[in-house]
Amino acid sequence: MSKRVAIIGGGMAGICSALLLAASCEVCIIERQDRIGKKLLLTGNGRCNISNTEVSPEDYVCGDKERLGCILAAFGPQERDGFFEELGLYTQTVKGGIYPLSNQASSVLDALRFALTERGVQVKCGLTVTDINKEDLPDGKSLKRLKAGAGSPGLSPGAENEGGRYCLVTGGGVKSRLFDAVIIAGGGRAGVYGEEKQNAFSLAARLGHSVTASHPALCALRCGNDMAVTAGVRANARVSAGGYSEEGELQFTKEGLSGIPVFQLSLYLNGNEREAMVDLLPGFDSDVSYGDMMDRRLECFGDRNAEDFFAGLLNKKLAQELRRRIGMSATDSMSSLTPEKYERLKKLIRALPYDIKGTAGYKNAQVSAGGVPLAELTEGLGSRFAKGVWFAGEMLDVTGRCGGYNLHFAMASAFTCAADIKRSLDVQA
Repeated sequence: MSKRVAIIGGGMAGICSALLLAASCEVCIIERQDRIGKKLLLTGNGRCNISNTEVSPEDYVCGDKERLGCILAAFGPQERDGFFEELGLYTQTVKGGIYPLSNQASSVLDALRFALTERGVQVKCGLTVTDINKEDLPDGKSLKRLKAGAGSPGLSPGAENEGGRYCLVTGGGVKSRLFDAVIIAGGGRAGVYGEEKQNAFSLAARLGHSVTASHPALCALRCGNDMAVTAGVRANARVSAGGYSEEGELQFTKEGLSGIPVFQLSLYLNGNEREAMVDLLPGFDSDVSYGDMMDRRLECFGDRNAEDFFAGLLNKKLAQELRRRIGMSATDSMSSLTPEKYERLKKLIRALPYDIKGTAGYKNAQVSAGGVPLAELTEGLGSRFAKGVWFAGEMLDVTGRCGGYNLHFAMASAFTCAADIKRSLDVQA
């Protein structure tokens, strides 16, 4: 009789795990959405930045970079490209990012869906898994009855649950058939419409795992400032907060700050930051050269008003915002500024403050940072608390930068899980 594997979650990690196991096991994907891979369609602005030519642990926020390095090394360029070839997926590289040759995220999902069908993977959508029970423990006890004591959500660390198979409980208390292995790849909170919605982190907690505090990542920042003047402006800038700094095309919106540098910065923020600083002229590495440039400009164009003074240097709306910040009228000439106001203006250009009121939220985030720590898992990403359960993708406390890193890790973690499950179940590769 073939071994049966249940995969909770039909995102990139879940789909890839299924494809890697389909030749050896009977595999079933259970997805709570009405179809699999919905989030995949949104990546790379619909073009699907599926990986990157350069991937290292330093591209991720993770509590165990050494363990992460092993997972990434096991899924190197050869393994990745071989996997793409099996799917019939041709790629192209743009500034280090790897995209499908079709430039369509939908074609990536189609290639994955067709492969699932051809390899006989069963897919069940519209089902939410609410619990995982181990039905064949001694004395008929289920996993959730094996509490490790008051205040503990499950088995205590080191008390591995040996042997046996699992059944999944879905909405209404319906129980599945028994599975020899379960992969929890339910994804994080990003895209979930409300934090109270059921997600797979609750399943991890029921099994005794801790979950590193989650927060929206790779998303915009909401600011308390009046953004009316600059809304719609795009400019190369450096944005800093919480001791971190990112440079690139910054987007000023009605709600706050957006763009790739803000997305990257949000990865490192934990919600306690209250201020972001924007450097509008990051190309000037030296304060001396910057000061000299401004002083020479004042000598040449001091009779101009602020907006005309910055022509050729800054976006006109950014010049208007600077003028507003220092209380300068539209007709005042630059040379009429007091020395104090002039120095303040120069400082604002290099450090324009914005009050952080929060992020754009899980609904508008690409990923949610946080998850199950790698320290609570085996080298093969199996649970140390419930033998027979593995974790993959965004369920783990591993969050990558923009640039295809999160999808790459989804595939890498699936590769590690699948290899370990084959060894554990002693099935043909």
